[in-house]
Amino acid sequence: IFIGYELCSDVSLPEIIEEIKTATRKCIDYAKQNKSKSLHLCGYSAGSHLVATLFTNFVMSLTEEDRLIIKSAILIAGIYDLCEIPKTSVNVMLELNEIEALKLSPYKQDIPKDIKTSFYVISAENDSPEFKKQSKEFHAKLQNLGLESKLLTVDNVNHF
Repeated sequence: IFIGYELCSDVSLPEIIEEIKTATRKCIDYAKQNKSKSLHLCGYSAGSHLVATLFTNFVMSLTEEDRLIIKSAILIAGIYDLCEIPKTSVNVMLELNEIEALKLSPYKQDIPKDIKTSFYVISAENDSPEFKKQSKEFHAKLQNLGLESKLLTVDNVNHF
C-alpha cells in the first residue's frame, strides 16, 4: 500500500504527520482483517522522516498486538533532525519555528526501547554529507537504545 499525503505548501508538517498516523492505523487494521502476519513501513526522503516520526509516540499508542505486526521500518535517505531547518530556505515552505523543529525531529525525541521493529537506515554513497551524517546518527541512536538497526549505503547513487 502506498500512502500519499498533502504537501507542506498546503498544510503544516504536524498535519501531515497526523495524516500518516491515520493512514498507518488503517494499514494495520487492513493487515489484521486480512490475517497478515507483518507490516513493513518504508519512506524515502521526507517520507523517511514521517515513518521515523511514527516511532516517537504513535507506536506506543497502539496495542501490543498492533505494535508487533510492524516488523520493519525502512528509512531511505531521510532527515531525522530538523533543528537547522528554521535557518534555511527550506523553511519557506515548512514554516517551522525552533521549538516545532525540535518536537518534530525523531532524532531529538524519545523512542521507546521495547519496540520489536527492525530498522534499516539507508543512505546513498553520493548523498550530501548532511544526509549521510543524519543517517549514521539516527542509526546510532536506535542501536544505543538496544533496537535492531542496520545502516546501509547504496553505492554509486545520489539522493535522487
